[in-house]
Amino acid sequence: KIKVHPLAMVGISDHYTRVTAGGTPLSSDAPVVGLLFGHDYVVEDAVDIAWDDRNSGSTSTKINLHKAVFPMQRVLGWYRVGDAPNEEDLKYTKQLQEQQKCSIAFCLMQASGTSWMED
Repeated sequence: KIKVHPLAMVGISDHYTRVTAGGTPLSSDAPVVGLLFGHDYVVEDAVDIAWDDRNSGSTSTKINLHKAVFPMQRVLGWYRVGDAPNEEDLKYTKQLQEQQKCSIAFCLMQASGTSWMED
């Protein structure tokens, strides 16, 4: 059972709103993607990442900066707003698992208001 703190939900919602409303340098149709941080199956925070940067060092930098401020938290998973899971989602999940040396949850959230999680 995974619990999600309201702060994480607000962070994801804010990220989605900023991208779709044009409040970022990203195009309004850019993928909304981020990391989920917490501990003991409680997602406490969500940090946005650029889809194009997920394989670069900037994601590792964000993870390390987050851990420096919140040393008790670790990467629990990642999220993407979209219609259906795809091969790239699986690749990125495996990549994070290898980097973090732990199981990683993938949360696909549909903009229509429904969501589901897969581990």
